[in-house]
Amino acid sequence: MGESHAEAAVREAREEINLAIKILKFLFKREYAAGMEYCYLAEPRYGEQGISVGHDPELDVNQQVLKQAAWVHIEKVKDDLHVSRVIASLSQEEMEKFKINLRDAKV
Repeated sequence: MGESHAEAAVREAREEINLAIKILKFLFKREYAAGMEYCYLAEPRYGEQGISVGHDPELDVNQQVLKQAAWVHIEKVKDDLHVSRVIASLSQEEMEKFKINLRDAKV
C-alpha cells in the first residue's frame, strides 16, 4: 500500500525545504490542471526550525524548480490564491494560535 496524502505532505516538506512537520489537520482538496491538490495545516515538528532548499528526487539536478526557501509572514502573502484558501479554512482559534491578525496587517 502506498503512502497517504498526509504522509506525502510530510515527505515533500522534508525533501524540498528540509523541514520536519507534523500534520495538524486536513484543510481541503481541489482539482487543478496538474491533478488534485490536498492541503493540510501543519507545524514544524521540533518547534521553530530554519529551512533551506532541499532536492526534489523526481527531477534531475538541472531541473530543480525550487530556488530558495524562506519563512514569510502570512500577512505579506495573504492575497495569494493558495494562501487565501488556507486562511479561509482556518478557525478563529487557529488564527489566534498562529498569531494571524489580518485586520491590523500592515503590508
